[in-house]
Amino acid sequence: MTPNDPAVRSVRIAVTLCERFAEILKGPSQVSAHKQHGALIGVSGDMEGMSLRIGEAQQIYPEIWRHLDEARAVLAGRGVDVAAYDQLRAAEGNALGAAVGAERSTTGVGQYAADHYVKSANFNRQGHARAKQACDALMRATPDIPWAEIARAEAADPSIAAFTRATRTTRWIKLALIAVVIAAPFAYVLYTRSQQTTRTDEAWPAARAEPRLTDGERAQLDAAVAKARETLAAAVRAWPAATEPEALAAAAPGDPACEHTFPVPTDAAARHFVETGAMDPAFGPRTLDLFRPATPIPSRRLDELARAVEGTAQLAAAGGGTRADLEGLAHLPTHIVFVVAARLVRPGSDAQGELIGRAYVYSIAAHRLVCTGSIEAKSTADDPLLSSVRGRPSSQLFSRVLEVRTRHALAGSLRALK
Repeated sequence: MTPNDPAVRSVRIAVTLCERFAEILKGPSQVSAHKQHGALIGVSGDMEGMSLRIGEAQQIYPEIWRHLDEARAVLAGRGVDVAAYDQLRAAEGNALGAAVGAERSTTGVGQYAADHYVKSANFNRQGHARAKQACDALMRATPDIPWAEIARAEAADPSIAAFTRATRTTRWIKLALIAVVIAAPFAYVLYTRSQQTTRTDEAWPAARAEPRLTDGERAQLDAAVAKARETLAAAVRAWPAATEPEALAAAAPGDPACEHTFPVPTDAAARHFVETGAMDPAFGPRTLDLFRPATPIPSRRLDELARAVEGTAQLAAAGGGTRADLEGLAHLPTHIVFVVAARLVRPGSDAQGELIGRAYVYSIAAHRLVCTGSIEAKSTADDPLLSSVRGRPSSQLFSRVLEVRTRHALAGSLRALK
């Protein structure tokens, strides 16, 4: 099992994010500030630092579980026993990285009046501990993977050391985490830099000249949050019955095309992916959920959406939020696509890969299955996607070809249910 394996990569990214979250937990959970009326500045604790820590925690935490879920899906598809992980995941629910609280009070009168602010953050320490246990559960379930060796190689890599120093010396820059795979062996680095003008958490309220949203827009944001919560809650409730084996077996395709168009990679994006392993925006969804027959289909995609909505709801409740948040709620995903594989042959260095199964589309608004289709995809040595590859194709290249062919087969097979 190589470090470039998707399951290995996802687990190591989750471990790195857990380590970063542990650093966030070392700071205070509450800071205060006050501003004398008529004064130009206030005297405060590190309000800005608290805001950045809250924002980083809110971004990091769902990413930890997203990468763990991706690893779990890959491993479960290979027949690995992931029951210990599933038990921890079930206890997680729709948790957030930090719950924000803000209080304001005024003391004194006239020229002696002053505004006092207290900002608090209930950082999710229990969730962090649970995430660490989930990382361990997946690693224990795969004793054939040299996790300790991979960790030691990462620790010895100079790029990793540089990243660690950067996270200690640039606390004034808000971290907008993106997972990056460094070309050096075993070097999985989460490198972050963005301007601190992003949406996650408000700075000291007195520092703002105007609210981010008008009263009308804030009312729209509140309404959009309420609608999204209601829709997702109904979708989550209906998910178990809609995805049980009997329901999946009963789903039969009709003649009309599916209401949801699954995006497939462009020719250029497909070739780029096969040659380099990188997915550009034209490739389509970053992950495709794959499950074994007669196993529970987890609602993790719905859970991720619910956590994102709750994050926006907390911002709105604290007086934050931007037009980008309002726009984001208007463009939430409308459907969830997953595949149940009846037969999966993992490609080898000299053997073709094959996937036979069925794809399903779940409508979040209608909270039911709306489309299905049969899939049959193969990766072979004479596939046109390998025509520009030099040398003998490897199992990794065959796996990438199978990924592309699966997506094309899926998109072409989807039909509305009878």
